[in-house]
Amino acid sequence: MGSLSLIDAMQGTIQRNVFNAPFNTALAIASSTAIIVDGNVLIGANPGHGIKLGPNATRLFVSDN
Repeated sequence: MGSLSLIDAMQGTIQRNVFNAPFNTALAIASSTAIIVDGNVLIGANPGHGIKLGPNATRLFVSDN
């Protein structure tokens, strides 16, 4: 997978994925609630971020990425 954006999402899990060489940010989360991001591998996000948490993102659990 290259990249993924969650906007206005609720109660989701992003788990055990490989984000390989995205053009910009690998995983972006904005205006979302109750999201679990766990056990992912992020490779070569350049230029950009591995995981970017945007405005109005609440109750996020980010672990072991």
